[in-house]
Amino acid sequence: MSNIPREKSFWSMIIDPNCKQTFTVERSFHISKAVIDWPNESRKIARLMVDCENKIGIILCELMKKDPCNSLKPEADLDVYFRVGQKIKLYHQESICQDMNL
Repeated sequence: MSNIPREKSFWSMIIDPNCKQTFTVERSFHISKAVIDWPNESRKIARLMVDCENKIGIILCELMKKDPCNSLKPEADLDVYFRVGQKIKLYHQESICQDMNL
């Protein structure tokens, strides 16, 4: 039975618009990917943000379902770690793409 991991893990977290997930980290964790799941083509840009301790408004990534300039994708690889005891707030902000060719 020694091969059973003692750490609990989770595979996903949904961050809805206008909803902030605030917590103190009880177990260290790693964010490896961010993905948007909008049902239709959207002109919205989603920014995954974090407030960590006294650092406010850190942009982890910007995502867009269909970007005419191909600079934004609907998913992003991340390599972000949080350690035990950190007070963090995860949230996302939306903005409208200003490209008139959409």
